Amino acid sequence: PVYGHELYNRFLDELIYAEEIGFDGVCVNEHHQSAYGHMPSPNLMGSILARQTKRVKIAVIGNALPFYDPPTRVAEEFAMIDVISGGRLIAGMVVGGG
Repeated sequence: PVYGHELYNRFLDELIYAEEIGFDGVCVNEHHQSAYGHMPSPNLMGSILARQTKRVKIAVIGNALPFYDPPTRVAEEFAMIDVISGGRLIAGMVVGGG
């Protein structure tokens, strides 16, 4: 908790910087309780990137649809990200949840 805000903001700054140096796309994915992934909500991170970037494609990967009830929530969030970004969303889902 002490450094969490620094890490999340650093992750976002790095992804925003990727656009500044010419990357065509960035990707956020869903990971829970792992040493290498601190992103339990890629949709939230994707929505921030949609607002903070202008050109880069935003790939959101890893929404495990079996865990969402109803799964239309994911579709609605993806639609919002796509609208906010001006059509730059690349949506990806996973089949399972483990």
